[in-house]
Amino acid sequence: MKFSDFFQLLYKYLANSEEISPTSFLCRVGDDLLREPQTDIEDTLDEDGSLNPLRKVESSTVAKYCNGKRKIPKRTATRFLNSWGTGENFKDSIRYTTPQAREAIYNALVNNGFEVNESKLATFCYRLMCCFFEKLSDGSDEVLPSDMVDINQIREKEALIRYYDLKCPLCVDSLLPNVSGKFIDNYNIVYIFPENLSRIEKESFEKIKKAPDESDAIGSQIPLCVSCANKYLQNPDINTFKRLVEVQAEMISKNTIEQALQDMQLENQLVTVIEGLTNIEIDSSAIDLAYDAKKIDDKIPDNVVLQFTIKAYVSMYYNWIRERFSQLENGTFMFEILAMQIKTAYLRFKGMGYGREKIFKVLTDFILEKEKLTDRYYEAARIVVAFFVANCEVFEVENAK
Repeated sequence: MKFSDFFQLLYKYLANSEEISPTSFLCRVGDDLLREPQTDIEDTLDEDGSLNPLRKVESSTVAKYCNGKRKIPKRTATRFLNSWGTGENFKDSIRYTTPQAREAIYNALVNNGFEVNESKLATFCYRLMCCFFEKLSDGSDEVLPSDMVDINQIREKEALIRYYDLKCPLCVDSLLPNVSGKFIDNYNIVYIFPENLSRIEKESFEKIKKAPDESDAIGSQIPLCVSCANKYLQNPDINTFKRLVEVQAEMISKNTIEQALQDMQLENQLVTVIEGLTNIEIDSSAIDLAYDAKKIDDKIPDNVVLQFTIKAYVSMYYNWIRERFSQLENGTFMFEILAMQIKTAYLRFKGMGYGREKIFKVLTDFILEKEKLTDRYYEAARIVVAFFVANCEVFEVENAK
């Protein structure tokens, strides 16, 4: 099947040809296939309206992509793959179309020799679109039924290198360097637990982490740049193994946090307080020492440095923050709602098994991320987290009765 044939099939049954042109429909499909911006560059492209590369192409040229008179260029297809998303909007357009339209798309794919599960038509069409863009990035615009066999492995590999932010976990070199405008594969997927170890070597490695039951499982592998991969395969030393285990744990933790807090929101007025903290001047002679510092000690009995940090922040800024939130109270903002949001975030982190010091850091990062604030506000965000420690939303006295 040619890309233009698949596109015309989708256009016929998913778009109203009286209301939308093929060029607009293809651009909309492109939007649905791309992920949310994840880097500063992608944010800039999104604001400029060019994250979807098709939207910067002349309509007459896009029309040729639609009718098969011209292939989508390799560079454009590669740009799509570099920002590929889960395609939920694309899948939904198929899931929620009419039963007649779904049946027609299903029959057309079967007639072209594809093995399609009717109940998973939307997912299959998404996978087929992935395969088309893989082909287009290599200069071809045709997908055969046999090409769909390995598409899951292809997508798993791509997902794995993106999981590690496209950087080698050991030397942080790019896994997909851009050379003369073309992205080059500079990675190999290797087993974290090396193969072919001697019995004694295996016993030493298993003191750090037990060998997996299934070595081919995607969680047992890690992407390394070609240079680091070759070194590790030729000489799988225990220090490198330990580092890979640590890196994998760090990435699992990072992604778990992102997923757990993806849908959480914070009250907008929090930005006002954080911005205000960067502009006020504290008179050290007027520091309020009335707050019962023992409450902090009871909440953080095992970390003197964190105790001192939070007590310092609280003694200097607690009253100012409390008064500022009080001034902001109105029909649209209630402090209790914000406090509940902060406590929910804290409880999620605690449920992940994080210690107090880590929770203090990830809460700070969470606030900056949710409020889209730069590192300039990092200290102010730490002060706000300290405020909520003192205000009882974060941490509790262990074994309190």
